[in-house]
Amino acid sequence: MTIRVAVSGATGRMGRSLINALANEYDMSLTAALENPNSEHVGTDSGTVASSKPNGVTIVKSTDILQCPFDVLIDFSVPTAAAHYVAACRTQSKKLVSGTTGLDEQQQQEIVNATAHIAICQSSNFSVGINLCLQLLTHIATTLKDERLDTEIIETHHRNKIDAPSGTALTMGKTIADALGVSFESAVTLTRHDKRARRAEHSIGISAVRCGDVVGNHTVLFAIEGEQIEVTHRAHSRMSFVRGALLATRLLMQKEKGLFSLEGLLRHNRT
Repeated sequence: MTIRVAVSGATGRMGRSLINALANEYDMSLTAALENPNSEHVGTDSGTVASSKPNGVTIVKSTDILQCPFDVLIDFSVPTAAAHYVAACRTQSKKLVSGTTGLDEQQQQEIVNATAHIAICQSSNFSVGINLCLQLLTHIATTLKDERLDTEIIETHHRNKIDAPSGTALTMGKTIADALGVSFESAVTLTRHDKRARRAEHSIGISAVRCGDVVGNHTVLFAIEGEQIEVTHRAHSRMSFVRGALLATRLLMQKEKGLFSLEGLLRHNRT
């Protein structure tokens, strides 16, 4: 069975990359391309916009999603648009792969509520490498939790990235906090310039760097007395996120309903 895929933000960097990649997939095809209703590209061929090669799928307004044929929507958009897509997928009983970050509590709760009816894969980073790193971070933090462990996360992204810290850095911090058995909210430190104090036990520092055209670099430092462990992931192109999103799409087709992460789907698929 060919999986019918809808892509939101069709003219954005991730949208164009997904449209190009779907043209080469044997088991899935692009059946809908969605954009902001005010976009100048509404009504044009999505393949032409993505790569100058027409594919026959016209870009439509996001508000027309209820008229679009698809099995899974891949959404890398902004929080306000993401909430609209969640509601639309729930209404049509369609699956959703969501890579949108920066959601507020209400928007996140809408996703959680929808998973009682549909299957959603939500991850802050769809790189397979990052999701393997999350498993490694859990192992290291669990092993060292009885030591005097200091943890720092440094993330670097391009100058145009809006949210800071990145959703991936926050996910890493929460993963480590869970492994240490502490509350992330109480353990995280986002800045030290306004305080003069020794770091608290099991505190997790996160630093954000914005410069140039960096796709995404994340380094986690684990320091104990006499030694330090560094776990680093560097994304060289957005194709790493595209491959992960397409893999999540395949794995999500096996689920009826519920909330999943790519890391969880990978772990379950391996067992």
